[in-house]
Amino acid sequence: MKNSKKINGGILGIAAALALVFTQSAFTSAATRYYFYDNQWQTSAPSSQTCVSDPQRLCSAVFDTPPTSKSNLISENPAADEVQIGKLQ
Repeated sequence: MKNSKKINGGILGIAAALALVFTQSAFTSAATRYYFYDNQWQTSAPSSQTCVSDPQRLCSAVFDTPPTSKSNLISENPAADEVQIGKLQ
């Protein structure tokens, strides 16, 4: 009886660990970095532009879902994470 409890506990432990791994990877792989240039958010960085200082704007940011804002103002992108402050020129 004790052995079956240990086996069941071990199986539950493994199942919980696998669930945690799959849950974490689902959340971390969903986010994408977007760059704001040519007046829209894009998934690739521009090769000929650099981020210059502008404390009210975002050069790039990570979003869990594609941004819906048509602006790179910080105030209009509350879902932005891991931001790079400035504007691409």
